[in-house]
Parts: sequence; C-alpha cells; structure tokens
Amino acid sequence: MSDYFAAIVHDPLRKRVNGSESLLYQKLRVLRFIDWLKGQKNKILLVVAHEETMRVFIAYFEGGIEDDQLRKIHIGNCEYRHYMLNCT
Repeated sequence: MSDYFAAIVHDPLRKRVNGSESLLYQKLRVLRFIDWLKGQKNKILLVVAHEETMRVFIAYFEGGIEDDQLRKIHIGNCEYRHYMLNCT
C-alpha cells in the first residue's frame, strides 16, 4: 500500500498505477452503477464495497464533497452506511 500511495501522491485523482483505474474513472463507473440501482424499484439491495467505492457512495449520497476531497474520506473496516434512493 505504501508504494501505491507514493505513486499517486502528485495526482491522486487521475494517476493510474500498474494498469489500475484512476479514482475519477472509478467514480464514473460507480455513478453508472448508482444509476442502475435507481431502476431497481421496490427492492432492498445490499452493496458490499471497498473503501474507494464507498468514497464515491458517500460523496453522492451525503453531498457537498468535491472530487479533490474524495481521498480525505476514510471508512473503517466493516463500517456500514445506510442509504435510500428515491426511485420515483
């Protein structure tokens, strides 16, 4: 992990390491997933995710978090969040 964080230190939003996706690219992918979730009307869904994905969920559902603040969101091991989508 220390090698990863050293590699992204100068551009944590756009830097790709060893063929991985950047945080901004992952954000777009997660937002497409949230759009898909909106179509799952009258369903209860459990989404299990790693910290990078949870950062995007928190920014989306809790609002007021700009892209340059995403890396500052920290989620504890086994921490959970409960969100509801308005699928009208």
